[in-house]
Amino acid sequence: MPVVNNVVFCYAKLQQADFKYQSKTEKEWSVDCVVDKATAKKWNKEFPKQKAKEIDVDDFERIFKIAPPFEGDELYVIKLKKNAQYFKGEEMHPTPDAYRPRVFVPGSDGKLQDVTKDVLVANGSKGVVSFDTVENSYGRFAQLKAIRVDELIEYKKDGGGASFDELGEVGSLADDFSDVPDREMSEVQKEQRKVVKDVEPDDDGSDIPF
Repeated sequence: MPVVNNVVFCYAKLQQADFKYQSKTEKEWSVDCVVDKATAKKWNKEFPKQKAKEIDVDDFERIFKIAPPFEGDELYVIKLKKNAQYFKGEEMHPTPDAYRPRVFVPGSDGKLQDVTKDVLVANGSKGVVSFDTVENSYGRFAQLKAIRVDELIEYKKDGGGASFDELGEVGSLADDFSDVPDREMSEVQKEQRKVVKDVEPDDDGSDIPF
């Protein structure tokens, strides 16, 4: 499958799917891939309906909370995603786990380790992204398949929420609110979506489940 090398990952939503832009029912997995200018130009030629977004260098750190990883007046961001649900007839079903995008890290034995459900990839992590190519009546599009994180910055929750230690050890399921439909976006997510939102977000072939 095709890949993009030398990627800086931002806003990786792969452990849990997040709501689509302006939707409270449909979810998707996604990651913003910051690339250099040469990679962006090559990408835009191959996917003219899914171009890399140009972000002014003065705005980049405010939006992504990391220093610009490449030189230049603009930074280039390719957004890749995949639907967490698909329609069969008029009914919506969850995408089977076997077909969800994956997060891999190199293991000590030289083989890749699947850490999709165990590790939160923080902004500034570096690696390679792989994607599938799909075509529909709107054109040719890339659909997120997996990322390999070669330089991992792991996101750690700040623990600012309520503590229940006095009741005993709390398992991970107590912190899973991914199915709450009215979950509020953080201010950072709102700002990032406003500035780096997709063009034609529903026409990129991501309705193809696998």
